[in-house]
Amino acid sequence: MIINPFFTTSEIPAAYFCDREKETEDIIRILSNGNNLILKGERRLGKSGLIHHIFEDKRIKEKFNTFYFDIYATSSLEEFTTLLGRTVYATLASKGKKFADRFTAVLKSLSFQLDQDPISGFPIPSIGVQQIQNQELTLNEIFDFLEKSDTPNIVAIDEFQQIQHYSEPHVEALLRTRIQRMNNTKFIFSGSERHMLDIMFGSQDNPFYKSARNLDILAIPEGTYCDFAREMFRKGGKEISLEAVQFVYRLFDGVTYYLQETLNEAFSITPENTLLSRPDIEQVVQNLTLSNASRCKDIMAGLTLIQRKALLAIAKEWRAEDITSAPFIKKHRLSSASSVQSAVKALITKKLVTKSANIYSIPDKYLALWLRIQ
Repeated sequence: MIINPFFTTSEIPAAYFCDREKETEDIIRILSNGNNLILKGERRLGKSGLIHHIFEDKRIKEKFNTFYFDIYATSSLEEFTTLLGRTVYATLASKGKKFADRFTAVLKSLSFQLDQDPISGFPIPSIGVQQIQNQELTLNEIFDFLEKSDTPNIVAIDEFQQIQHYSEPHVEALLRTRIQRMNNTKFIFSGSERHMLDIMFGSQDNPFYKSARNLDILAIPEGTYCDFAREMFRKGGKEISLEAVQFVYRLFDGVTYYLQETLNEAFSITPENTLLSRPDIEQVVQNLTLSNASRCKDIMAGLTLIQRKALLAIAKEWRAEDITSAPFIKKHRLSSASSVQSAVKALITKKLVTKSANIYSIPDKYLALWLRIQ
């Protein structure tokens, strides 16, 4: 059985991992020299995959305990603490029972039991938000455990800017105060909202000011990814034209997730000893877009009329500029500059639109493509 070489998960075997050689070396050097790191890049560009790739590098794997958790869906310090506790326990449990037992013994602020995962049969902690009576105490206990570990640690917190939306006040100051005293644990603060991270780590008024090294993740260069994709097809006994890969790369602006998902599907439908051409890949993109139609309709149903019209206008432009200008409003038959500004602000809050400099775009590429054919 031929393995599909285009993985769509964040954990990609090294043999199927595309490039990021310089970024890998830079990150390992920064962490190995005792620094915390800010990793910035738009969503689905491959930041989490890069983190997992680095965690599997023997220079990190043999010297550090590594922990990764994504706080994108969290809304409070309690949820942050719960997720951190579960992550640390699960990672240690995978190393052996004695490691997990040490952790549960340290968390005196929680009285929790171990449940059995119904799928794997593996013991998991039944930590719930309702069990955390004092999140600061529990957080300190977790950090104290890491700090006293015989092996140094690296903790990666994905979508770190989310803490700015937490219900509790002063979360940044609380975390910064605790983290700055940690010598045995280094942190990767990963995030997709560059402007928020720039303020958090670049403004003198914020607790995390100048507390970590900075690294921006950009799209893998077009030529590098095209060579990788064609080589993966060849190894699988198949072919894909350069024009086909270039079409996908340019359509999705080099965003890794969409490249991988499209080529995963393309690889799966291409018989051995067959060439996949540009018309073939265009059909794959169309099929993937239509498969997202129900989800896209649900998104649109949850918006006001002006929000739907503003989102459609941005999709039609792909990269929209001067959205409150008279030409833009007239071209897309919008009502007024103030209503567009209000609608787009709401769309940004809903994470349906992103703004970089003065350019507005839709990060969900399937939604953008679906809107363009409406």
